[in-house]
Amino acid sequence: MNRTISTKYATRFAGLLAVLIVGALCLAGFTGLALTRDLHRELKSTISRAQIVNQKEILLESTNYLSNRLFNPLFNLDISSINDEINHIKILIPSSSVLILDKNGQILTDGRDGTPRYGEKINVPPMVKPNAPILLQTEAGKDLFFAIGFDDEIAGYTRIHLDNNLFNASIATLEKELENLWANFRQSLAILAAMGVSLTMMLGFYLSWRLSRSISKPLAEMGHAADQFATGNLEHQLNIQTNDEVGALAKALNKMAGNLKKTSQLLSKAQEMAGLGSWEWNRVTNQLVLSSGAFQILGITQKNSELRVEYLLAMLRPDARSRVSRALNLSRKKNISVEFTFLRNNQERLIHLQGEPVAASNGHPGGCIGTIQDVTEQRRSEKKMTYLANYDTLTDLPNRNLFQERLTHAINQANRNSSSVALLFIDLDRFKAINDSLGHHIGDKLLNSVAIRLLKVLRECDSVARLGGDEFTVILEDLDSPQYAAMVAQKVLDKLSRSFILEGRELFITASIGITIYPRDAEDTGTLLKNADTAMYLAKDEGKGTYRFYTPELNVLAHKRMDLENSLRKAIEKREFEIHYQPQLNLETGELTAMEALLRWRHKGRWIPPDEFIPVLDETGMLSELTGWMLKETCTRTSQWRNAGFRNVKIAVNLTAKQVQQEDLINLLQRTLKLTGLPPENLELEITENALVNQKAADSNLSHIKRLGVKLAVDDFGTGYSSLSYLKLFNVDTLKIDRAFIRDILTDKNDALITSAVVALSKHLGITTVAEGVETQEQADLLHKLGCNIVQGFLFSRPLPAEQFLDWAQCHHVSTSKIDMPVFQSA
Repeated sequence: MNRTISTKYATRFAGLLAVLIVGALCLAGFTGLALTRDLHRELKSTISRAQIVNQKEILLESTNYLSNRLFNPLFNLDISSINDEINHIKILIPSSSVLILDKNGQILTDGRDGTPRYGEKINVPPMVKPNAPILLQTEAGKDLFFAIGFDDEIAGYTRIHLDNNLFNASIATLEKELENLWANFRQSLAILAAMGVSLTMMLGFYLSWRLSRSISKPLAEMGHAADQFATGNLEHQLNIQTNDEVGALAKALNKMAGNLKKTSQLLSKAQEMAGLGSWEWNRVTNQLVLSSGAFQILGITQKNSELRVEYLLAMLRPDARSRVSRALNLSRKKNISVEFTFLRNNQERLIHLQGEPVAASNGHPGGCIGTIQDVTEQRRSEKKMTYLANYDTLTDLPNRNLFQERLTHAINQANRNSSSVALLFIDLDRFKAINDSLGHHIGDKLLNSVAIRLLKVLRECDSVARLGGDEFTVILEDLDSPQYAAMVAQKVLDKLSRSFILEGRELFITASIGITIYPRDAEDTGTLLKNADTAMYLAKDEGKGTYRFYTPELNVLAHKRMDLENSLRKAIEKREFEIHYQPQLNLETGELTAMEALLRWRHKGRWIPPDEFIPVLDETGMLSELTGWMLKETCTRTSQWRNAGFRNVKIAVNLTAKQVQQEDLINLLQRTLKLTGLPPENLELEITENALVNQKAADSNLSHIKRLGVKLAVDDFGTGYSSLSYLKLFNVDTLKIDRAFIRDILTDKNDALITSAVVALSKHLGITTVAEGVETQEQADLLHKLGCNIVQGFLFSRPLPAEQFLDWAQCHHVSTSKIDMPVFQSA
């Protein structure tokens, strides 16, 4: 059983003294008991407060570590990661609540799913800044505030609520308080000795000796231990010799030292994980005191007692040494922040050093304290983020964002120098066909090769960017005259016209370039880019593979184009389109063999030329919307005319490349043939050579068309790619010789030779040839002589509406003289 100090000494007093002095000893015993209990309480309170002060310092120093951990999740608004960090904080710090606030002080999360207080405004002390945490006293405890961010860039705040009664005293006053308590106790002992001296000197000497052995020595040891703990020596342990209150206090001190050691180790581990360390500089001795994290960051093994500022500076390169030395000198007056490169294990690391001055006070010599952090990976990440925000990852060229910045800079520079800037908008021709036919990996390699060639053409002061897809822009600064821009554009065209060798394939590509000049054409970046884009489309419309300058007239054309698109959309709704039919005749027999269905548009009382609205319909996708109607209308009429006697007449329907690629084309053809009852061999689909280039479409829809039994004709043969392999691959039935060869066939020997060669080739391949644009009898006679017997043109008939075409057919078809033609209804 443990004995208290009071009962132990009361027993000894009773054995030594006689009954005569029992009353005096009892008074002394009760007085000593009260004083000892007060001493017990005061010692426990003092030591507890000292422990909490040390915890406060650890808390405040830990905020930089916590801020760094929270920055990336908060910057990316990753609530899940933030909640994980809140749980981590609650493990490190005994807190009742942790709130993560945005930079306006509104609650984002408290670590729970569906935060009840989400969006609630919390008053954040205005003095809270990065690396400047604040600990505030409240009625329920204490609130620890710190900012999440760097320098003046604040991403948000953290509030940690602590509801214990910590932080009330300073460990620096521990020894003084112990000495005061001991002085009071010695005074009490003197009173007791005075009371007993009248009874016996021997009893006083004996009591003083016993109290000295039982109390003063443990108190002195505890005072020494407090000094050791205050200086950071947490390895020191008290020797516990008794089981009384003094022994309990010694145990509490040893336990406190153990807890502080664990907390210190945890903080060191946290700093190590964050690549963070702390340091302190004594100005008087020039001594540096580094944390374990700082030792790891610098890769040195010296002890703190051996470290001096000169040693650290000697490890740095001359440029870094001068920056760090200058910063340390400035730390006498203000906070410092400096970054420098440091060679560790033969690898360059980027180190960030921060510090703030500490004024001399209470015997402290003054100096500087701060943090040291390895920010190598962080800076690499920042550099990568900057790259991704401003550069195209495929070609390494500036993207749209950086292009806008450079164009703005070029305009500002031109204003200062009274010069001009040229903007070139480059779009690759036929890139989609290459991308679809050969694969996106080939397309990506082609784009990368184009970027390399563009860089070789331009000056170092010029800028080239990729806006996306196959669109590139070039900024030419300090422009002497528009002719220089034209010269650069021609160089680009020449460079890109050369073959590209990609994965063993030889590819050819052209480009269309639009050019606009600042400030002649526009004075802001948005309008300049729009003007260049408009000029580029003009270059495409005029044959591709060329360049065109922007003029105000182009803007008018753009508005006309927009009006035309709107009118076409309304025309579809109002059913303003009609189908006219132009006959194809056999020169040998004069028989009607086929008719070509041609789309016509009557708008506001006049017929709009097809070359004005057909390309717009195709580019906007509206022509694909009309495909079903065109097929149903033409097949229905042809089926009706077959029933009336035109048994072998075919209907030829034109399809553009986009229409050929329609996903539902085959199903549409099957439904239409079944609905109208037209045999597949009486339907012929006319496509241009450009449609054959798209291998993807060729492998799907075109091959299915032939399997349906529908005829396939190539329109405008000789004006496109004229690849004979496509004729074999797709089993083409008809070649239509373009009117460009027929127009001058009587006067141009080359046109006649080309036409003769196409007719001869077609006969050997078993392909029918049709000559378009026949307008004179002489042209018809020559074509008959060359062996081309199927002709089409104004010599025989213009394209006619269905009813007029029927009248014409009754007059010219050899087998209709005795046929009674019914009245036909439009499909």
